[in-house]
Amino acid sequence: MAIIEYKSDKEFSKNCIKIATAIKRKYNLKFPSWFKNLYCKKCYNILLPDLGAKIRIIGKGRNLKIITTCLDCKRVIRKEITRR
Repeated sequence: MAIIEYKSDKEFSKNCIKIATAIKRKYNLKFPSWFKNLYCKKCYNILLPDLGAKIRIIGKGRNLKIITTCLDCKRVIRKEITRR
């Protein structure tokens, strides 16, 4: 729901993510791995390329680094991926 509404209303999508994280904390649930990397933990902005985030891929071969920058709060998220 939050992803669909992001283009038209950013505050609504941020509020949806805040509610989802509150429910997660209250009932001790875990988000799926694809959802964990989808939003900024600081400002609850959805991290989609060109809409809410700047994504860079650095490295060659086996070791890649994905650097995601939130466009609202400028938080930098670094993730390292090792290929097999």
